[in-house]
Amino acid sequence: MVANTDATDSRQYRFGFVADSREDLPADFGVFAIRRDFHCALFLPKDDAGWFDRPQYPPRIILLYGDSLEIHAHPSAGEEPAHVSFPELRFLESGHVLLQGWLRFGAPGCDRELRYNTRSTPAVQRFLRSFRAAFVGLDSKPVGECANFGRPLDLKFGNGCADELMPGERARAQFFQPSERRLSKFGPFKREVSLPADLVCVTDRRVLWLTDRLRERYDPYGIITRFAPFRAISGLSCIRRQAGLILRVSLKSGFEWRVPMPDELEDEARAFVQSAEFLQ
Repeated sequence: MVANTDATDSRQYRFGFVADSREDLPADFGVFAIRRDFHCALFLPKDDAGWFDRPQYPPRIILLYGDSLEIHAHPSAGEEPAHVSFPELRFLESGHVLLQGWLRFGAPGCDRELRYNTRSTPAVQRFLRSFRAAFVGLDSKPVGECANFGRPLDLKFGNGCADELMPGERARAQFFQPSERRLSKFGPFKREVSLPADLVCVTDRRVLWLTDRLRERYDPYGIITRFAPFRAISGLSCIRRQAGLILRVSLKSGFEWRVPMPDELEDEARAFVQSAEFLQ
């Protein structure tokens, strides 16, 4: 159900929703110039009051068109609207940890992160289904059996990947390293730490990276998904840095994803890179 957008100040809304027409948009945003190729819009409410030591964020709407998106904040925030065309957009990141969720749109000169309370997740997921179809497209390539590298998928990442795939989309190659506990030295002491899990998947349409790595630490309650269509990918590689082995997904305009790899899976990671480069 769409909120009553005429009678109420949208700064008082507590739930996100998807608007399918201009009439469904919150009137107090003053967004009236809607193009004919408008698909839908996502409304994200403002931050809840009472959270300390955290920047507040205003209500926002994301307008989805056939070839671009626009991000508008409530006029009271004084933010300039952002317009991002799909040829410029390199990737989308979506994540959630407990009650906090976010969307990040990565484009040169416009790297925007929009946060929301996870009670708005149903609206966000509905919007993302429309966004994936517009941004990635529905064209696919012939697919055989998925080539699996690394370790077998666990339940968390198997479900996460299945939820992310578009209708008709198929995985073609994937590399998975599960979370595991290891001993870490801290001065003269040793302690057990949990290492994050990572899944990199090449489908017939795009490259996906799912992880529970939040600020380089394992988070058992969250998962972060990043994806980029093939047109935004410039290459995949395995490189060795001082900190260890890295599986690198290079995106155009300087963006890159760096996935730490365990040394014991180096052969598997390099075989995945060779397979993935052939499939793009």
